[in-house]
Amino acid sequence: MMVHLRFRIARVNCPNCKAVKTGKVSWAAAGANFTHAFEERVAYLAQQSSKTAVTKLMRTTWRTVGRIIRRVVGRHLDAGPDR
Repeated sequence: MMVHLRFRIARVNCPNCKAVKTGKVSWAAAGANFTHAFEERVAYLAQQSSKTAVTKLMRTTWRTVGRIIRRVVGRHLDAGPDR
């Protein structure tokens, strides 16, 4: 069973910089199209499986997997000594 989550993130016009800003959510990284939970699973599978298996199972491209891995590793490195 596949579940798709769609959420419209709040957008506001910033009067200082004249740009549109988007709100932050606790369950996804800024600019990411995936939740933290999905990204954690992809990163784990990339450690344990072949490139082909990960892309087929998670229905994504290997380039996307690479971007996800960079975000996951960055989050864990930022977690400090308890990582």
